[in-house]
Order: sequence, then C-alpha cells, then structure tokens
Amino acid sequence: MNSQTISTNGKVNGTPLPPRAGRFLRARRPAESRPGGGRQRGGRPGRRAPTAWQRARLFLAAALAVVVADLGTKALASASLQRYRPVEVAGEWVRLTLGYNGGVAFGLFATDGPGVVIATGLVVAALAVWAVWTLRDPATPRRAALALGLVLGGGVANLLDRIGDGRVTDFLDVGLGAHRWPTFNLADVAIVVGVALLMAWSYRQPPTEEAPAPLPSP
Repeated sequence: MNSQTISTNGKVNGTPLPPRAGRFLRARRPAESRPGGGRQRGGRPGRRAPTAWQRARLFLAAALAVVVADLGTKALASASLQRYRPVEVAGEWVRLTLGYNGGVAFGLFATDGPGVVIATGLVVAALAVWAVWTLRDPATPRRAALALGLVLGGGVANLLDRIGDGRVTDFLDVGLGAHRWPTFNLADVAIVVGVALLMAWSYRQPPTEEAPAPLPSP
C-alpha cells in the first residue's frame, strides 16, 4: 500500500483536497503553527498583552473614579456629620467620625503651613511621571495599570482637598473602644490597595534570565 503525505495546507501528495477537507485539516493544526497562536508574554496561552491605549484607559478610569468618589464622600461627610462626633455603622468596629488632618496619611507629620501641600504636590508629580514611564512598557499588565491609577487617583484627590486650607477631610474610623486606627478617607484606602497590588505584581515577576558567560577559548 502506498503511503500518502497529507500536508497542513490541504493537499495530499500535492493534489488539492475538497474545500471541506482542507478546512478540517487547517482547523486541526497545532496552536504553535497558527498565526498568533502559542503562548503569549507571561506564558499564558491565548492571552495577548494589553496595548498601550488599553493600559492608559484603565489607568485613567481608575484614577478618575477614585478622585470623584473621594471628593464626593468628603463633601457628603462634611455636610452631614458633626466634627469629632462619631456615628456608628457597625458597632464600635466601624464608625464615621469627621475630622481634618493637617499631616499626611493617617494624621502623620501634622503641621501648619504650605510645606505639606508642596510636598504632596511633588510626590503626586513624581508618581505621574513614574506611571507614564511604567505604562509605556509593553510588559506592564492590566493589574499594574489599575494599581497605578488607584495610587495616583488617591494622591490627586488628597492634593485637591488640601489646596484650600492645607488639610484633608477624614471620616472613616475603625477600631475597638479606645484602640482605634487614625481616621482616614477613601483616597487613603485607594493608595494602600494600589501599593499592595503593585507589590504583589513586583513579587510575581519572573527573574530576568541572564545569558551564560562564554567559555574561554583554548
């Protein structure tokens, strides 16, 4: 019996097959031999790296959502809460306590004057530059773009809130009895979550493979 050679382009011994048979053979080609098939960056099959526009869009959406949500909740808290009079939400564990913070996050380094405003502005500017540089890297995944948007959005929201009188509005109060965390706001939450996501992304990055050193010539 003569053996027949079936090629993946739909031919048997050079003779074209009927259209249906050709489509069947092409559909059964290995993923590695198909255009665009195989593993993409990161080792996940069938997943393409996001484009620069997709990363930028996710970054801007996250940052804008944080700014709008933070400034909106701060305005609502200032209008409906009395200063330093807590309102229980989940017993003593979670309360709403209106306060104004002249320092950085969680009331640290509280001081008067424009120093904190200037320092916050410089930090936000540095974060923006770093975010643009990171988003231009094709290896940056969507979750990193989301994390950068959370961090920068939180920084911008607190900066906008601080410009008026040098203070930010805090109203989230968690703890038990006298043991309580300093009051904070949604911008602080976004910054902490974004930093945690960035740390997790950095930790999961595979180590860079270095080329072996060439052997000395005899």
